Formats: sequence, C-alpha cells, structure tokens
Amino acid sequence: MDPSANETRTLRPQPAPERRRHDQTYKRLFSRNAKAALVALVRDFAAEEWADELDFSAIKPFPTETIGPDLQRRLCDSAWRIGRKDGRSVVFLFEFQSTKNPGMVIKTLRYSEAAHAVLHETEGQRNPDDSMPFVFSYVVYAGAEPWTAETTLAGLARRDEPSPAMARAVAGLGTSHGYRVLDLQAALAQDLLPEDSVLYWVAALEQDPWRNFPSVHRSMAAQWGGPEHHGEREAFADWTDERMRVADVPEDVRQDVRQQIIQPKEAEEMQTYTEWAEGHRQRGLEEGRAEGHAALVLRLAARRFGREVARRLEGMMRSMGVEQLARVGDAVVDCDTADEFLAAAGSSDVKA
Repeated sequence: MDPSANETRTLRPQPAPERRRHDQTYKRLFSRNAKAALVALVRDFAAEEWADELDFSAIKPFPTETIGPDLQRRLCDSAWRIGRKDGRSVVFLFEFQSTKNPGMVIKTLRYSEAAHAVLHETEGQRNPDDSMPFVFSYVVYAGAEPWTAETTLAGLARRDEPSPAMARAVAGLGTSHGYRVLDLQAALAQDLLPEDSVLYWVAALEQDPWRNFPSVHRSMAAQWGGPEHHGEREAFADWTDERMRVADVPEDVRQDVRQQIIQPKEAEEMQTYTEWAEGHRQRGLEEGRAEGHAALVLRLAARRFGREVARRLEGMMRSMGVEQLARVGDAVVDCDTADEFLAAAGSSDVKA
C-alpha cells in the first residue's frame, strides 16, 4: 500500500468534536428507537406532498455502512426503506448537520451510490416487480446561517463553459444527482413546521432553549407521553441535553431537564397550574391549596431559571397572598430570563 495515500486519508479534515457530538444526537433522535420521529420527518418534510402513498407500517432500516471501491467506509447518518401502498418501496437517506458543508453534494452522492449498489447487488432488495426503488437524499440542517452549499452536481459544474455542441452532447449526463435541504430555522421563521412535530421542537430549542422549552415540553409530553414512546423521549433528552450544554446551561439544570423529558410530569404540573389559576379566578381558593401552589411555583421556577433563583424567590413569596402567587406563576411561563422573572416577582404590580 502506498504510505502517502494512507497519510492523505489520515490528514483529511475531520469535524470538530463539538459539532460531531451535536450531529450524533440528531442521528439518535431519528434512529430505530425513535420511529415516531422518523415518521414525522418523512411525513412533514421528505414526502410532504405524497406521504399518503406510503405505508408507514412497513418501515425497515436500510444498511448505512458499506465499503466503496477505494476500501473506504460509506456511513450515512440514517437510512430507511419505507413501503409504498402499491407494493413497491422508497429508500430515504438522511444527513444531520449543524454547520454548513460545501462538499455535501459529493458526500450524498457517495451514500446514494452505495445504496444503489446494495439494491442492485443484494438478493431481495429490489421491488417485487424487479424494479429499482427510488433513493432520495436529504440534509436536515439546524445552523443559524442559511445553507448556501450547492445541492446538485450540476451546480458544481456550472462554471464550466462547454461549446454549444458539447453542451448538447452531455446534457443531463453525469450531473443529475442532488439532495434536498430542510433548513430548520428558515422553516420555523416561515411557520412551516407543525407545532406538534419533532421538527418544530428541535428547531425551537435550537433557536432559544430557555424561552421555548416549556411549550416544547408540553407538546412533547402530549405526543410522546406513554410508555410506548420511552425510547423517543430518551433520544429527545439526549439531544436536548447536548443542545443546552452547547448553550452553557449549568449541569444541574440540564440533569433536571433531562429527567423532565424522560418522565414528563412538568406538562401535567403546568396544566394543573392553569386549571388552578382559572378555578381560583372564578370561585376563590382555600388557604391550604395556596401553600401547595407556592410549592409548585417554586419547583417550576427552579426548573426554568435554576435553584438559586428559586431560593431567592422563596424569601419573596412568604408575604404574598393567593393573587400574588398566581401572578408569580404566570411570570414563570411569560418571562424569558432569570433577571426579568425576579424583577416581575418583586414588582409592585405583583405585590399590590
């Protein structure tokens, strides 16, 4: 073996550890243990206009690791084969990116090549009528900057200026591969993501984990609250923990948030609080329940803004009546920062 060739492969730039770990949590979120997340990804994005042609009960993982002609590994983040209602099937290849990659069209071409090789060379992989299933490549992108990398081979070759005769001869040859990009932040800004979908949750937490976690958590608990979704909740907890770690959220808060996701009780507590507040405005509240409400507000404040904020709040709440406690509970949900929350809790409006 040529040592220089091996050295070239060794020195090839690798993704930064921070980015690689972040991308890996995306991979797990849409992995075998999170089938509901995969279905949402395909239904709401990859096959939005023709999802009714798919049989989501016929989902199978597709081999993501193959060895190319150069003996290098081809490893796609997530690959699935989904049945069509006419008896055929479709293969979806997904890559998850938190930063832009100018060479993504070449990368997805290699994955597509490997997938077609598996379909062509492996017995039983074709459709029942011996036709080749369609293979689609997608990039799920969560970065803050717009995705500007070329998405087609034709785009990479666009600067070449062949003669008119050559252009006619090669039209459509060798430049037909491409991939689609789901830019989560752009889709969120344009209200294109259903609020009860994992894509919306991911985009909202990428945008602002502090501000958006309560609403995302309530939606997640409603959709994935049962024991059958434990795997999805664990995968979502891993992703959320990594996102908050990148945002410098303290570890004790991250652990608390992780536990909330795996055992989604806060959504029930939030609903209990809403019902309590409405009931109080209509018919008043007993003094004993006020004490229980104060404990609930302290717990929610600790989860949202940290234990130190809850300790400061506890001293302020000793002189508050029922109405004041209700306003502080509202502030837990409405305020974006700990400073804003403490200011609201200590304001004359709250204590009036």
